[in-house]
Amino acid sequence: MLIKGSDLGGVDGVNDLTITVGTIASEKFVAMGSGVGAARIGNARFSGQLIFSASESFSLTSPLETKIAARDPNLGSFVKIESNLTGDVKTIDFEVNSDTDVSISSIDGGHAVAAAATYQISVPTSTSAVKFSASVSASAMKPLNKAEVNNALIEKLREQAPLASLSGNVTAASKQVTTYGFVGSEAINSAADTVTIKINNTAVNVNLANIDGNNTPATNAGHVTTAIMNAVNAAKLGVVASTAVVGGSQQIVLTGATVGTTFTVENFEFADAANAGSQGTLSLVSTANAKDFPADGSSLSITFEGSQYNLTMLNGEIVVTGGEPGRLTAYFDSNNKLQIFGGGTLSGAS
Repeated sequence: MLIKGSDLGGVDGVNDLTITVGTIASEKFVAMGSGVGAARIGNARFSGQLIFSASESFSLTSPLETKIAARDPNLGSFVKIESNLTGDVKTIDFEVNSDTDVSISSIDGGHAVAAAATYQISVPTSTSAVKFSASVSASAMKPLNKAEVNNALIEKLREQAPLASLSGNVTAASKQVTTYGFVGSEAINSAADTVTIKINNTAVNVNLANIDGNNTPATNAGHVTTAIMNAVNAAKLGVVASTAVVGGSQQIVLTGATVGTTFTVENFEFADAANAGSQGTLSLVSTANAKDFPADGSSLSITFEGSQYNLTMLNGEIVVTGGEPGRLTAYFDSNNKLQIFGGGTLSGAS
């Protein structure tokens, strides 16, 4: 584009200004500044990511600031560092030579050659006094290649960093728990009082005259709940019975034998034959429904360190796919709560 000199307050043909708009391809360069060369640019406006290099130090002046060149220690070395446009992501590529960096025995009967190459990295933080550093030697790498070097360096860095983890707040699966309470001040008449229980359409025989198999008769509330517990467990209905005392009240707790399996209580009654004073009764206190683990094929997607991972149920277990293989571990703990943490193995890019 040509702007005539008269439009700029000068003389046409003498003070004309030519503006050229063009695109610089990636990995290409243009020459700037004064010096020998016909294609040098004196003034320019750029956009995007720019890298300036010269054989000597130089300064770069923009409308807002002046930047002084600094030596790049990695330029022309055995490591290449590239940044994204914002500078928050850097890709580090070590030059690894498996032919020259390894230890080799003597070929001509002289001295053997020991591997001397060392690969180092130092990651700064927002606090100048805190940084994460790692160093590995070629002699410790078998086989010696970029993937092995990357793995070793990342593993050493991760050993120093905090472990990222996530814990579920609620249980993913649970057993059914149903609780009955027994109240009453009358003495138990083991010969006349009766208990009627039916679970999963199966009647349970409760013998108050023999609560423990040793012909011990029931004489109080604790004996009644003990007799019920022993009878239910002996019936093997997929329900585990236990006793508890809460606030001075005797309770019988029925728990499903397996996670996610439900049971039905059709009848749970105590018949007080004497019925004098405070009659003994069995009544429902609470019940918590069973909840099974997510079905096979159920999945959850999460993002960690910029990569997407999928957590999928398979044969009752969690399988993690996507992102870096082995980077995330996910499982249900002993309380059936989801646990995810970023540890595991590494898969270095070659």
